[in-house]
Amino acid sequence: MATDPRRFQNSLSFAEALQRSRTWWKPLRLLNAAQEIGMDQACSWMEEFRLGRKRLLDTYLAATYHEKGIRRLVSSCINKGE
Repeated sequence: MATDPRRFQNSLSFAEALQRSRTWWKPLRLLNAAQEIGMDQACSWMEEFRLGRKRLLDTYLAATYHEKGIRRLVSSCINKGE
């Protein structure tokens, strides 16, 4: 979905794009129940916190973890160049 008016002549508002995403997501739930996890929460957070389109995948991942009860992440970076 194109939400950037500088790049697309008939761009959608973010709210319109999010609504279309919700509409398109519903049939997928029937195909794979696991895909349902997190999407409703992610859309709610996108609206509530006014997150931009570049935050969609991160928000979906966070919502999926949240719905599964995961509240903490541990991360590590190993720099092999040093």
